[in-house]
Amino acid sequence: MTPDRPTADASINLQPWLAEIDALKQQIETTEREAIAARESADRWRQLYTQEASQRRHDLDATQTEIDRLKTELARFKDAVQTPTEAEQLTVKVAAIAEDELRDRLVAALAQRDTLIQQVATLETDLALERAEHAKTRSDLTAALGDTVEVFARTKAKISQLAALPPQISPNQP
Repeated sequence: MTPDRPTADASINLQPWLAEIDALKQQIETTEREAIAARESADRWRQLYTQEASQRRHDLDATQTEIDRLKTELARFKDAVQTPTEAEQLTVKVAAIAEDELRDRLVAALAQRDTLIQQVATLETDLALERAEHAKTRSDLTAALGDTVEVFARTKAKISQLAALPPQISPNQP
């Protein structure tokens, strides 16, 4: 029997070592769950951003189409009044219409023109607001995604640090 080796009778207290290993395993499992939750959160934020951006693009396209349609209609209305051949046709029609009826039609046409101009202005304002909201949403979701990625990076670093730690020796050991 050699003096440096423990004998079969010597008791080695492995409990603190086993407890430390179990505690480290628990920390690693907790950190891994946090990392998975952070990844899932990042995926959810990414999906929400994609959905919001898609909806904003769709709304923007629809608004732009409506603005273009109204501009075309307004231009056609303006051109109809300014085109000489149509003006001649209107002169012939006007001669056949009574003055009161003509006045009523003119008032109605001017009211319609004003309404169309107002609609175009409103839609342009709505489009500008939509663009601003889209930019704000993009900024907010990008910031949230960045925060999630940062949490994920910290969690990953924590896992790396825990894996690199040697088991701690209990001060009660002989």
